[in-house]
Amino acid sequence: MRGCTALVSSVVIALPMAAAVAPAKAADAAAQPGGQVVISEIANGGPGGYHDNFIEIANWGDEPVDVSGWELFRCTGTGSVASAPQNTLQGTIGAGERWLFARESDQSTIADADVEQRYTTSLANESYGALLRDSSGEDVDAVAIQFPGTANQACGEGTVLANTTDSAAGESFQRTQDTDDNAADFIRAPRTPGKDNATEPSAAPKRGDVLISEVAHTGADGEGLIEIANFGDTEVDVADLRVDVVNQFGRRFAGYAWAGRMPVEKLGPGEAVVVPRDEGGRDFTEGAAGVVLYDASGDIWDRVAWADNQDSAAADGTPLPYASLDATGGVSYQRVSNTGDNAADFVAVKRTAGAIEVGEAAEETTPEYTHEEPHTTGGANVLVSEMTNTGPDGNGDIFLELQNYGDAPQDMTGWSVYRCIGTGVRASVPQVSAEQLDGVVLEPGQRFTAGRSGQAGADIRAAQDTTFDISFATQYGLLVFDQDGKIVDRVGSAREDVESFCAMGQPLPGVLNGLHGESWQRVDITGDDRRDFIVAERTPGRRNAEAPQHQRVDSPVKITEVTNGGPGGAGDNFFELTNTGDAPVDVTEWQVYRCTGTGRVYDGMLQLNLPDGEMAPGEVFTAARTGADSTVEHPDATYGTSFNAVDGFGLMVVDKDRNVVDSVGVFDRVDSPCTAGEPLSDTLDFASGESYQRVAFTGDNAKDYVRAMRTPGEHDPDVEAIEVQKPKMGDVVINEIAAGRPDDKGGQKAQYIEIINNGSTPADLSGLRVDYCAADGRRMLEPAAVVPDGLSLAPGGVLTVARPEAGVKDALATDATFQQEGYGATITDAAGTLLDAVSVYYDDVGKVTNAPEGPCSSAGVPLDRRMRFTSIEEAQKHDYAWHRVQSTGNNWADFVTAPATPGSADGPEYRDVTKPVDGSLDPVEVERATRTGVPSLSDGTPLTATGTADADVTAFGAKTAAIDWSKSAGYIGASSQAALDTRVGEGETRAADVRKMDQAQDTGRAFPYQRFELAVERPKDSVVSIAWRGHSRDRHELQMYFFNHTVGQWQRVDTAAGEDGSDVTLVGTGAVADFYRDGTVDVLVQDGKRVADPFTDSDGETNQMFKTPGEYDLAIAHVTDSQYLTERGCQEVCV
Repeated sequence: MRGCTALVSSVVIALPMAAAVAPAKAADAAAQPGGQVVISEIANGGPGGYHDNFIEIANWGDEPVDVSGWELFRCTGTGSVASAPQNTLQGTIGAGERWLFARESDQSTIADADVEQRYTTSLANESYGALLRDSSGEDVDAVAIQFPGTANQACGEGTVLANTTDSAAGESFQRTQDTDDNAADFIRAPRTPGKDNATEPSAAPKRGDVLISEVAHTGADGEGLIEIANFGDTEVDVADLRVDVVNQFGRRFAGYAWAGRMPVEKLGPGEAVVVPRDEGGRDFTEGAAGVVLYDASGDIWDRVAWADNQDSAAADGTPLPYASLDATGGVSYQRVSNTGDNAADFVAVKRTAGAIEVGEAAEETTPEYTHEEPHTTGGANVLVSEMTNTGPDGNGDIFLELQNYGDAPQDMTGWSVYRCIGTGVRASVPQVSAEQLDGVVLEPGQRFTAGRSGQAGADIRAAQDTTFDISFATQYGLLVFDQDGKIVDRVGSAREDVESFCAMGQPLPGVLNGLHGESWQRVDITGDDRRDFIVAERTPGRRNAEAPQHQRVDSPVKITEVTNGGPGGAGDNFFELTNTGDAPVDVTEWQVYRCTGTGRVYDGMLQLNLPDGEMAPGEVFTAARTGADSTVEHPDATYGTSFNAVDGFGLMVVDKDRNVVDSVGVFDRVDSPCTAGEPLSDTLDFASGESYQRVAFTGDNAKDYVRAMRTPGEHDPDVEAIEVQKPKMGDVVINEIAAGRPDDKGGQKAQYIEIINNGSTPADLSGLRVDYCAADGRRMLEPAAVVPDGLSLAPGGVLTVARPEAGVKDALATDATFQQEGYGATITDAAGTLLDAVSVYYDDVGKVTNAPEGPCSSAGVPLDRRMRFTSIEEAQKHDYAWHRVQSTGNNWADFVTAPATPGSADGPEYRDVTKPVDGSLDPVEVERATRTGVPSLSDGTPLTATGTADADVTAFGAKTAAIDWSKSAGYIGASSQAALDTRVGEGETRAADVRKMDQAQDTGRAFPYQRFELAVERPKDSVVSIAWRGHSRDRHELQMYFFNHTVGQWQRVDTAAGEDGSDVTLVGTGAVADFYRDGTVDVLVQDGKRVADPFTDSDGETNQMFKTPGEYDLAIAHVTDSQYLTERGCQEVCV
């Protein structure tokens, strides 16, 4: 708290002749480097293909420029500047000279001899650009080409360029002038890399009598439609014409031919002809479409594009909408005029393929609703309406939507939206910034939609008002802040056991199915996420659904066996389907999708298309991973992508209508639409050949499957289940473990585990098996060691299993290796009983709960790889290991760190760390640290002006200066900023007499200040010094600032802190050229945030050390996560 903080002072003006500071030197504008070096041409593709891209810079000046150390950056698809440069420049670029930088690729059509340097990262499809930065880090020039609504505007100057270059035609953007406005400075023209730029833009399409007359990107049969027609009154030869299409980004490249020739040679007046796609011809790409009609010489006759909120090389004027065209319902775009603007020249009507006549108007379908949307009264009420973290096109096919559910407009100026990240906490940067919401007013019922830049689907792009450039994590959420920083709404999606800062009540589960384009949609306003939101097919820009929608059907075809690895390794995976019914089932056009390690599923996760036909009752279908790792013999089908063996996976079978027939999830702490009920644990033992096999049909994965020895191709509902063992924790246990030692003792390969007999009788270890676990938690395929027959361990005796590098005498040798990223070990007796397990995975707070499950992690909380040092390497350098001190079955409670003692039973003794060591909490008195004395004013011959007991203003020095008190002024105030962000503070009070200043006092959390406008005669020297004497409370730091008129801001010149509110003297010196204006020196003294380091050891190494007690008044311990202490059983530290 800063309440009642006050400043009491007296002021002295000093104009010394000694200790002069050199005056600031004005910059020489004529000497500014690089003023004439510009980005002169850019293309993100060319005749050679997408990678045939380049950037050209030129020196338009009349003097050479040394560009050594300059950097050329690309601008990313989201409008940001790339983190690393494309190229670093060296040398001098002569007057009039051009330097060419081109992509290193076989597609490049630019000769090496013409290239200054090549780069390895292509310019993006959707939005791109270039930025030139000099050796001091200053931006010299920039150009940006962007889709509408691109999230960032970090590149470019003025109005950016539309992404309309035709790469197949070899177009680029070329500079014709330099007005610092990209749209005015560049033209689109045939590229001229290394040569003089074009002066005229590319020719417009011919747009004669023969035009594109009807288009659709798909139809009821899945085929697109392209029709051309002769709108003139004479016959036209069309034999030489051909048709290209564009990709989903509106780009046209060589090889994008729909048809290489027309189906007719001539087209009579009023005739129309459908152009069939060549066999192997390029089809339309989902998301956006466009058609280019051109002749053999490359001259374009006509073009049309339909795309939502993006540009296209096929567009004339404004593109037509894409998402709203009901192409599968028989609607197409048909020409009605020829103005050169697609949006004006075409209408959406019923198809009339092969006829020039325009079809009938398409019927508009409006969803029927049974009740009103949720709403409130009493003013505006902007809430999250809809959100999703996945979609048909993947995890970037996403959006968020706000809606005003109130009865009054809401000005969104100053508002912002933040996302919650995977751990449930708020992100550090906004998802939708205040700048993006500036001036936006939401009327009652109005929506505001933001889509993922460059990745959102066409339906989202059609509705979006803005974009964002960071996708949502598996666990995510939204926080809506108003202009005052108050949270007005929050909604979170996370696992049930994760506490999400975004959630209202219990978080929403991560069950959205990307295949179906599902989202979370608000249907109520109760303040409980799980009551307020439902899952339904997404509705960006439209009214939300009223009821949940689930596309799941019953079928006797079930997933009966699955695994994500086997004896052959992680690539030895398969799945099995069985018709468990008593009638055949037609599986024509059925598909199998996999869910990723994040639990999500979308179009790109297609695993397999099932063969067309029927599955007979009892028939089993087995599909396995291709490759040498697979041990499945004669599968019915193979696939090329393994299931995730680290983070888990899922399977989803869908019918021809994409209804979910069956699904299963194998995950630890991951929600997924693949999971039915509770998931199966991702802990199958690959080495022994475990799989999950169906034994029931309850609809809950955890109840319907058991762990068993795999039987691909054979479904046995009575299969014998394998029970997961817990460590026996008897006499024979793991006593010590280390994944490395100091370099002089073998380094990181000096690994070992030590086994001890804690019993009172000898233990026969014959056949005892030692297994290591990998960083993913799974047991390695081969044992680390097997104890030979006849080996007995005496009471208190130890057996060390070690690599040769460890140099342990009489050790049982192994060549197995612990992975430094995480490791563990188990010991199993000859009968297969798990005797003990230890795991070392924990690395930071987040990984306490995210350490991998597995046989090594079966004994409580895993241990810390760092052994309480700063890193595992630091622990190994100090030769530390984990030692057992008790046997409770919880690793974290049972092991402590201590110096390594391989081959010896010696080790630390158990101590209950929850009980303080005797005397450790006894009170102790510490002397307060002595601080350096505050400065005092220099001795001199002062000329003292008339003052009071409260203020004494003095001018002193070799020559005195008169103070004009009638023109001087003092002000008292408090500000939320320190220093003030303007010369004059808001709401400050003028003192009646500058020589008798009142106390400056805040009323809450503001920083009190005294501000002076001191009228003095112009100093005879180049510097001016100011001294202030006064105090604040306790040890608050006081800061003196001069107002620098050259840069227009307050500049700190001195700081000091007293003891118990004692007086301090602040003395600052500054250049007259900067701080003296119109006979006045502006001075600010403020009790601000501490900037001087309070500790004497700040420059030294203080890691893991306490500060000197005498240097602080109060210490507060902050426990970041109480769950962290709960899981560790308060074994390390409790506050």
